Amino acid sequence: MNDILRFAIFGMTALLAVPAATAQAQSEYPNKPIQMLLGFAAGGVTDLFARLLSTQLSDQLGISVVVQNKAGANGNIAHEQVAKAPADGYTLLFNTSSVILNPSLGVSQKFVDAFSELSPVSLVGTTPFVLFTAPSLPGTTIRDFVAHAKANAGKLSYASGGVGNMTHIGNLLFQQKMGIVATHVPYKGGNPAMAATVAQDVQFCMDTINSALAVIQSKRVKALAVTSLKRVAVMPDVPTMDETILPGFEVGSWYGVMTTGKTPAAVVRRINAEIVKALQDRSLVQKLSDISTDVKTSTPEQYGAFVKSEFESWAQLIKGSGIRVD
Repeated sequence: MNDILRFAIFGMTALLAVPAATAQAQSEYPNKPIQMLLGFAAGGVTDLFARLLSTQLSDQLGISVVVQNKAGANGNIAHEQVAKAPADGYTLLFNTSSVILNPSLGVSQKFVDAFSELSPVSLVGTTPFVLFTAPSLPGTTIRDFVAHAKANAGKLSYASGGVGNMTHIGNLLFQQKMGIVATHVPYKGGNPAMAATVAQDVQFCMDTINSALAVIQSKRVKALAVTSLKRVAVMPDVPTMDETILPGFEVGSWYGVMTTGKTPAAVVRRINAEIVKALQDRSLVQKLSDISTDVKTSTPEQYGAFVKSEFESWAQLIKGSGIRVD
């Protein structure tokens, strides 16, 4: 066999071996520990959800799925690490709405582009908010509160877990729809924001139901309305905004899983299938229900469409409000 023919044959064999090796690697996924990064500190609903899901996935796969908290920059530190990881499915992002809020909030800071640098895997759940007020504020209903706030335009202040946090943006959306003008006071997390409301440093706040439940049950604040379309089991006497003052109003935190952009579709589909299976476990569903979190699942394509829709909706509000984090 002459050298030219030998080179052609061996070269073609090598080229054919590349996709075959890639397919084999994908079919063997996963065969080593998986990291699940979370852009917020330990504690709270988001962290608990991520850990419950990772435990269930570890049991299913027989491989460790380890949650790592990479707090900072409204989640963007974790977003960046996942975006820069190898596109092999071994680095996941347990994301919140911050992944689509951040790009609209930044001017000089570079935020991860969820549409080009990350791959959607699945929506996993939602948690509604509850609006609560300092105990000294007049009135006992959401209608009383709105009337008082309108009569005192610009005189009330509200707390949030930080500029651009959904507890800020969701509250602002409510105010805009109701024609309320109030002063925003950002804190470094939901717990300090609640503490400020309890101490009456601010007059009202909006946070996840699970986070606020203890101060509500102890009557250190007054719960006026929840932001889901149905009342929640842990506080059945608190009405929804939908049934009282804002028909169709629904806002809250949502959670999903993403991975590095350009991860092979077969790997993304495998991760998606395992997540959907995990979220069908009755024990896990009950544990999430206990923290007022509803399970939601989707295909990667459906989650991608959801993320795009959320980005477009919130970008308009953020742009019109002039909110910036840098």
